[in-house]
Formats: sequence, structure tokens, C-alpha cells
Amino acid sequence: MSDEVMYSLLALGAASVFAVIWALLSWLACACLSAYVASTKGHSAFWWFLWGLVFGPLGLIASAGLGPAVQRVRVVGALGVEPIPTLPVSTQRRQEPVLGGD
Repeated sequence: MSDEVMYSLLALGAASVFAVIWALLSWLACACLSAYVASTKGHSAFWWFLWGLVFGPLGLIASAGLGPAVQRVRVVGALGVEPIPTLPVSTQRRQEPVLGGD
């Protein structure tokens, strides 16, 4: 084989290695961004990281389309649930002294 053919094959190999590394890093970035977006909306970052790792850009698009997580409400008086203790609220307004006032 001539030197020109060898150099072209070497360049093709280096370009394909670069493309594979770039694709893997992009896929990992999609997984990290999916986890971040889902966690800001109140969903599990771990599971959305896995979704992003498996599905890549589709996982990122899916996490961007998520709504806010539904918060569970504890019903007071339900079976086995104690009422939430509250602090007493003062109805009187406390007035602070004014410095340098008349």
C-alpha cells in the first residue's frame, strides 16, 4: 500500500474515533441535563438520568415536557396520622421603637 492510502486510512480512523467519543459525550450530557431538568420540576433525578442515558435526546425532550410533580397531602384525622403540631400565632402586632423620631 502506498503512503497516501495509509495516511487516508489513518485520518479516517482518527475521525471515526473522534465521532464516537463526541457521540458518547453528547449522550452523557443529555442524561445529565435530563436529570437536572426533572429534578427542578420535583421528579426523581436518578430515574430521569437513566431515561436520558437510555434514550439520549428523546429523554431530554421528555424531561423538558414534564409537569411539576404532584405533592402528596397528609390528611389530618386519617387513620394512623397524627395532626401536624402548629405554633401559636400572636394576634397582637408588636411595635418597634423609632430611632431619632419625634
